[in-house]
Formats: sequence, structure tokens, C-alpha cells
Amino acid sequence: MKRVVVETLHLQTEVISDVSLGDACQLCHVELEFVHALIEEGALDLADDKAVLDRGQFARLRKAARLHRDLGVNPPGIALALELMDQL
Repeated sequence: MKRVVVETLHLQTEVISDVSLGDACQLCHVELEFVHALIEEGALDLADDKAVLDRGQFARLRKAARLHRDLGVNPPGIALALELMDQL
């Protein structure tokens, strides 16, 4: 009989409360132009480039970045997908 050992990896995560737009772009690996496109589509609600994202907005940007990177969804599609996820 074979013995299988399963190792688990525990990741520590930081709780992010507020993050600047520049830092958010770096953390999500997106360009500022991508964020501007999301703002134009209504997927993000930010006043200006010096804006600070709260935890909810940062999470929304992370979702948008993953939709774009992993699935190739464009900003209008991302806005629609995020709106539908909000309704769920």
C-alpha cells in the first residue's frame, strides 16, 4: 500500500484598507490607461488620478484585471460582468 503525504501551503494575506491608484495599478499589474477605460465604462468610480481606492474598489479592480488578463475581456465586457456579479 502506498502512503501519500499531502502538504498544504498557508499563505498570509495582508488586509488592505486604502491604496493609491498608482499602487493599485502595480499590485494588479495593469496600466493606468486600463483603469481610465474602466472608469469611462462605469466599472470603477474614481474622481481623479490622485484618488485612493477603498477595499471594495481595490477588490473590483483586481476582479477586472483578472477578467482582462485571464479571459481577454475588454472594458465594456468587464463593466457588464461586474454589474452582473453585483446583482448576484
